[in-house]
Amino acid sequence: MTTHGQRRVILDVDDRGRVSLGKLGFRSMQIVAASTDDGGLIIHPAVPLTPAELAHYQNPESVAALSAAFESANEGRLSTFRLRSDS
Repeated sequence: MTTHGQRRVILDVDDRGRVSLGKLGFRSMQIVAASTDDGGLIIHPAVPLTPAELAHYQNPESVAALSAAFESANEGRLSTFRLRSDS
């Protein structure tokens, strides 16, 4: 059954409060769940970030620089980059 593009299924909650979301296509992933005032649940797929990734995405200049680098690479403008060894 679908309602406004959403699938609705009856899920069983076991005696430990667990439920399988496999019927809804949630498999081998992390999710974010929030309860609503009327007893419902809102569930969204989650993508975990490291603190460094979060800092990157919160910095518009950093995001723009990385986007420009990817655009340059996609256009074939590549150059060799060698790391300096301190040993």
